[in-house]
Amino acid sequence: MLQYFKKKRLEYWFHTGLATLENGLYERALKYGKRIIAQYPDFSGGYDILASALEGLGKNDAAFTVLEEGVKKAPQSYILWEKLGLQYSLREKYENAIECFDKAIAIDNKVESLHYNKAIALANMNKLYEALSCLETIININDEFFMAYILQASILNKLGALSNQTEPIDKAIERMEILQKVPFERFGVSNKYELEYKIHENLLHSYLLKEDMDKVKELEQKLEELKKRKK
Repeated sequence: MLQYFKKKRLEYWFHTGLATLENGLYERALKYGKRIIAQYPDFSGGYDILASALEGLGKNDAAFTVLEEGVKKAPQSYILWEKLGLQYSLREKYENAIECFDKAIAIDNKVESLHYNKAIALANMNKLYEALSCLETIININDEFFMAYILQASILNKLGALSNQTEPIDKAIERMEILQKVPFERFGVSNKYELEYKIHENLLHSYLLKEDMDKVKELEQKLEELKKRKK
């Protein structure tokens, strides 16, 4: 009976802590995170809530310390490894970030955000082909993860600019055209404007690199229309 009540108490603290985070009540969430860690130090959820609350309050150094402790106590939580990786990325320590993302991927390689965040870190290190490989992994897992296509096009444009070759740029254009041909609802996009803007922004960059000024003018007009629509 005692174990039953302990389990129910943990569930209540955890779900209440998550609810306070969702509502932006970070000071209250701190209390639940600390309470869970004090009573259940091997439960990853306490570190997740506490670190998220600290991040919400802009206390990233404190969040980093909590996450370091969390991965020691609950090393099988891919969420904690991912959050620690993001903290390293904030500090531009991308090699450390990638190590964390790799540990998270080893726990669950079907989580798209792990590959996505690793791709961002790799791109920031100019390991562009490795970043593209991560993004292809995401698309193979879930071809509705639209931000993978967006980042892929951005990296391909960068590769085209660096190599002075049109093939990567054409591939970037192809990726954006895929998004344009598919109904936005398929991607579960809550903000259609945001996706349209990113698509046209990448296309503009592509056609600037190709020096196709007719297309550039057309896309600049489209982006202006999108800005006005947002207002």
